[in-house]
Amino acid sequence: TEGAGDADTALRRLNEVPFTQVPRAPYTRTRKVLTTSRAEVADGCEECTKAIYADYRVRSRIFDVSTRPGGVSMKTFNYEELKMMIDTAHQYGVKVAAHATNNDTIIQLVQLSVDSIEHGYDIASNISAEPSAREPLRTLAQSNTKWVPSLAAYFTMNRGSGGPWERAAQSFQATLEEGLDNISCGGDTGAFAHGDNALELIVNGETGNRLEESSEMGSMDWEGQKGNERLASVGDLKEDPNIVGDNEVSFGAVRRGFIADLIATSGDFATDFQGAVSADSIKFVMKGGKVYKRDGIALV
Repeated sequence: TEGAGDADTALRRLNEVPFTQVPRAPYTRTRKVLTTSRAEVADGCEECTKAIYADYRVRSRIFDVSTRPGGVSMKTFNYEELKMMIDTAHQYGVKVAAHATNNDTIIQLVQLSVDSIEHGYDIASNISAEPSAREPLRTLAQSNTKWVPSLAAYFTMNRGSGGPWERAAQSFQATLEEGLDNISCGGDTGAFAHGDNALELIVNGETGNRLEESSEMGSMDWEGQKGNERLASVGDLKEDPNIVGDNEVSFGAVRRGFIADLIATSGDFATDFQGAVSADSIKFVMKGGKVYKRDGIALV
């Protein structure tokens, strides 16, 4: 809902209202941008700080900042503005997601401990031609920042025409070769249809990732070794609720006290991942303990 003010926050709160059907997800408030661009304007350190306070007042758990106006790869916010936004947000326990493609900006954002880089399709697209192009990858590898490549968006919009899709795929393959594990799965839904969110995992695999790694990227660290460690921690009631989930409910494990959101597929992830996540293969859907689909038949 870019440009729609607090609409995402209101949508999130519908999860608390009986008889409503909305996705359960970590919602952000409106994206912060410079004048001349879309969404909510924040020019200068003072305005950037005010924007953070506005998000905090509506209980936003993620602060969304754009450093790429109108799709153009260039620096927008300066170092002081970025530092002010990131430091202030973290002071209030709010995570910061930065939309960025310019590599100098990406390095700066990671050094400032931004929580995630969205898009970043040039982060490693020139590695084979320019060894110095490894700097963004090295910086990212040494940080706790997550990279969200949003492959499905570029796959949908640009496949076959060069441009961002080719560079995004090259960057993704390069990060896999470098062994980076701080990559998350997010498709920038809206560039493709809502309900087809699994497309990001499908494209992820077709671009060279292994199923196990794709599952880890798409599970907020609930799969693989990290998942085992988190599950053990939850069992001992040691995990911070603020880490368990960003939507004010504990989710990610089949455990007492966790939200009862479950799906079941008749497909085989190992042999036909795309088929397993298709709508026809999803036979059971439960959200908040309420069954919405059973034996492949929608109940509501």
